Order: sequence, then C-alpha cells, then structure tokens
Amino acid sequence: MPIIKEKKDVPAVDAPSSKKVWLWSVITIAAAFAVLTVSMLAYVMSAYKSVYPNVYADGVRLGGLSEAQADQAVLAHIRDKLSDFSVKLEFEDISHTFTIENINAEYDSGATAQQAHNIGRAGGFFRRLGEISKAYFSRVDIEVTPKLNTGRGIVAEQTAAMARQIDIPVRMYSYVINERDIVIQNASAGRVCNQTAAVEGVMSRFETLESGIVRIEPDTIEPDPLDVDNLRGLIYKEPLDAFIEASSEVKIMPHQTGVDFDVNFLRSELLTDKPEIVVPLIFTEPEITQTELRESLFRDELSSFTTYLSASNVPRTDNIRLAACYINDMIILPGDVFSFNETVGQRTEERGFQEAGAFINGQLVPEFGGGVCQMSTTTYNAALFANLKIVERSNHSLTVSYVNLGQDAMVNWGTSDLRFENDTKYPIQLRAVQSANYIRVTIMGTKTVEQTVEIERNTLSSSPQQRIELINPELAPGKSVTVQDGHNGYVVETYRIVKNAGGKEISRDFEAKSTYRKMDLIIETGPSAATGDASPTSL
Repeated sequence: MPIIKEKKDVPAVDAPSSKKVWLWSVITIAAAFAVLTVSMLAYVMSAYKSVYPNVYADGVRLGGLSEAQADQAVLAHIRDKLSDFSVKLEFEDISHTFTIENINAEYDSGATAQQAHNIGRAGGFFRRLGEISKAYFSRVDIEVTPKLNTGRGIVAEQTAAMARQIDIPVRMYSYVINERDIVIQNASAGRVCNQTAAVEGVMSRFETLESGIVRIEPDTIEPDPLDVDNLRGLIYKEPLDAFIEASSEVKIMPHQTGVDFDVNFLRSELLTDKPEIVVPLIFTEPEITQTELRESLFRDELSSFTTYLSASNVPRTDNIRLAACYINDMIILPGDVFSFNETVGQRTEERGFQEAGAFINGQLVPEFGGGVCQMSTTTYNAALFANLKIVERSNHSLTVSYVNLGQDAMVNWGTSDLRFENDTKYPIQLRAVQSANYIRVTIMGTKTVEQTVEIERNTLSSSPQQRIELINPELAPGKSVTVQDGHNGYVVETYRIVKNAGGKEISRDFEAKSTYRKMDLIIETGPSAATGDASPTSL
C-alpha cells in the first residue's frame, strides 16, 4: 500500500502593495520637484536683476526691464497719457485752463519703477517667494503713481491772475453831511477767491492725473454795519433857547436850532439795495430865539410894590437906601434863585450900614442895618405879585406897620433869608427906587400870558394886646412914658390867587402861615397921675 505523506501549509510571504508604491512615488517626485522649484526660485531670487515677468503698471509691461528701463517706460506712458491732459479752473463765466506745457510740469516716475522692481525683493522669504511665483505664473498689476516735481509756482501765479478778475472789494458805508441832508453811499458785500484752495485743487488733479474742472467757491466779505446811533450822535443838536450871560454886562447869547433825522426811516432804507440813500435833516427852532429875546428882554412890568417909611428916621432910611442900591438892576436868569442876604451882604458898619431899631427876641433894639427888613418885605411882595416861586421866607415875631399881615419878610444875616426863584422862561430884572418916604421894587421881565395875582388873607386867631399902666415914683407927677409898644397877636394864612385877563380864577395856592406874638402896651405914669391900681386894662 502506497504511503501517502500529508502536505503541510507553509506561511506565505507578503508582496509589496502596488498602491503604496504609487503613493511613495508621487511623494518622491513632488519633493524632488519642490526642491527643484525652490532651488530655481532661490537662484532666481539671488541672480535675477530685472523686474520679474508679468509685472504691469497701468497696462504697461515692465517685466524683464531693469529699474532704469522701467522708469523710462513709465515716464513715456505718463507723457503719452498727458498729451491732451488739462485741468480747468472755473468761476461762473471766468475760467483758465492748465496744461502740462503752460505750467512746465515735470513728473518723477521713479517711485512706480521702484515699486515694480521691489516686487519679490522686499519682505520675508516666503513673501518674496509668493510674489515671484505670482509674477512667473500669473500677472501683477500696479498703479502708476507719478510725483509732480514742478509747476506749483506757475499754477499759483496763473490762479492769482484769475483771482484778480474774480475778487470784488467790499464797499463800506460812507456818507456826506450836507446843509439840509445826509447822503449815504450804500455798502455792498465783496468776494475774494480762496487762492490756496484753488491751487491745491489744480495740483491734486495733476498729481492724480485726473483731468476735469475745479470750481472756485469765493468767500463772501460782508461790510461792517452802519452805526446809526453814532451817526445820530454826530448830527443831533438839541434846540436851545437864547439866553443871557450876566457878568459885568448883559450879553444875549445865541440860540441853537435843533438838528435831527428820522432814525427809523434810515434803518428801513438800509435794508434796500439802493446805491445812494438821502436822509433829510429835521430842524427844530427853540421857543426863544436870539432876536425874540433881544426884543422881549425886560419889556414888560411883571409887578411893582411900594411901602412907605418915615423920612425922619434918617439912619433907618439910609439903611434901606443902601440895600436898594445893592438890589437895583439885579438880573435873575431863568432857573436862578435870588437871595437877599447874598445880594445885599452882611450889614456892618464897615459897609456903610447904621444902627437903627430892629426886632430881636421880641424887643426893638438898635442894630446895624436896622430897617432893611422893609426892603426885603417890599421885594418879597414884588415877587409874590409877579407870581414867582418863593423858596424861603420868614415873618417877623411881631406885626409891622408898613405891610398887611402875612406879607412881611424878615431877614437876619446867617439865620433868616428871603429867596425866590425865577421860574419863568425869560430873565427878570429888579429895579429898586427909594425916595424920602417910600421904597418901590419893580420886577421887569417878559409876559407870556396876561394874568394878575391877588393875596387873600385868612386870620385863624388873634390875641388882643393889653394896656398896662404902672406907677413910677421917679416920674414927675402927671408925666406918662410908654415903656413897651403894644402889638396884637395873630395867626394868619395867606393864599396866592392867580386870575386870567378876564378875571377868572386860574389857581388858588396856599402861600404861607404867619404867627405873630402878642405884646402888651406898658405905660408908666407919675404918682399924681395914677388912678386906682396898676392892674392891666384892655386897649
């Protein structure tokens, strides 16, 4: 029987996979290609001196050119492009055209050529590698950025010449003051070309190679407004009456005619576009002109008042005469106040005044200037009846015989004065006349209305004096002596009544209140003449 041997399995050995072989092949080839490419690019980067291929500037191929050749190529392109290039500077119908030729422009194209040459030569290795790859296998486009080196000065000159056609000087207000009017030349706005902005606009166009129009927007210059108030201050004159200047002589000073204009009319005219404005002057005559004052000066008698005196009392009469000399021809201007004390002055022996009886503390005693109160009283009444304003007046402590109650005016140096104001529109003059038995004060002035003045007296109370008889053993029998004159006491009010020419009452005003002391009559008699006791008896 044949012997059959069992066949045992032997482990198989794996053959290389075709897929893996293919992958390794590709990797090997790619690596080799990359090494080759990098090597080539590295060589190019180190050895290639020209602009890399496929670099263009504004459509002009610069690849393969040196930097200097690229500069010439760009400059030629710029010149060709600017052959019909122009920039127009314009304002309304005024314009000027700028060209390469008329501004002598010169461009520097070096920056563009340098930019083209720097592609693949600036930055890190991989950046350069990328730029070179793109230049070889694709296309690189750059913009032409020419630099304008010259031309600005000429542009500025030509712009200035054009500005002289555009600029309009501002016209300020002006005026002439004539005799009857003011002629005002109206103002107008000016305009001025902003030359700096215009030059920059033109140069910007040349630098960016953008032809077209640059429009000028001039600046408007407004005129200063007319100072109407200041102009009125130069024109305005207030109407002033003629007046008297009284010094050593009376001078009639001229009046002033008022001058003005209608401010509202002028302001409204300034809002129009009239080239010339005529403003009429307004004249106002004063109430009193120089001619009128001269003709009316001291023309009318405003009042006159007389009191009577005793010619036998020579010292008293002489004092009154001396006071009258100081008052006579005294001129009081409108608004001025007359003062008796200031006019007559202090009553002293050195000034010629004599001693005469005067009331002092209710007693009649000798005093230098005694009697001048009759002068002040006469002057006071003249002022009353001229309807002048009384500023200061005092009554005597006792009644006086030469004037009605409430119409006396006591003066005393340093304490009591008579003062009144000339409240008329014209000067007044005091005229004092003294004769042997009277004193008269007349006030001359200018009547503007016909009127009369009356003084009304109202007695509020009275205190009758008493007669007192005393026995004086030293007196001869049957002889009587008056030791003290008697005076009745009164309290009275006076009123000033003004009537028009027809006698109609215009006003009734309180004038003054006067209080007079009572003083008893005292008589001394000798013993044989005494009857009964010495008790007072009514007079």
